[in-house]
Amino acid sequence: MAEATDESKGLSINCKKTKMMCVSKMTPEPAFVLTSGDKTIEQVSSFNYLGATITADGRSKKEIRRRIGWAEDAFNKMRAIFTDRKLSLNIKLRLIRTFVWLLLLFGGEAWTLNPETRRNIEAAEICFNQRTLKISYLDHVTIEEFCTVCKWNKNF
Repeated sequence: MAEATDESKGLSINCKKTKMMCVSKMTPEPAFVLTSGDKTIEQVSSFNYLGATITADGRSKKEIRRRIGWAEDAFNKMRAIFTDRKLSLNIKLRLIRTFVWLLLLFGGEAWTLNPETRRNIEAAEICFNQRTLKISYLDHVTIEEFCTVCKWNKNF
């Protein structure tokens, strides 16, 4: 096994900045202890990497909920634009896809999706579009009618 550090070449591990995470759906306990010299590397259950939260269970539920919250915040800050009657529906929907969805889907290529998280993402999309179109839950609009208005290509 190669040495973790090579002092002769000026390489060493900064144990204060180095963290370890074991990704497993089976066991949250560390499979092993990682050390560098006489110091033990701290094990964490989650960390931020390039703006996305990576968790030890390998699931993305917390990250997706966090992203939906950020997207809701962005939508609420731009509410005056989305409810402006002077703008066409096409422009409003394009603005949502450009500004709101950018925040929601950033880092999505690394997510592990299951039916629940997929429904959460789709529900957020429907919610943003409903508020823009001023469609109430009490209006009893079917999902097919809603998709037609929003120009979605959903297969149901």
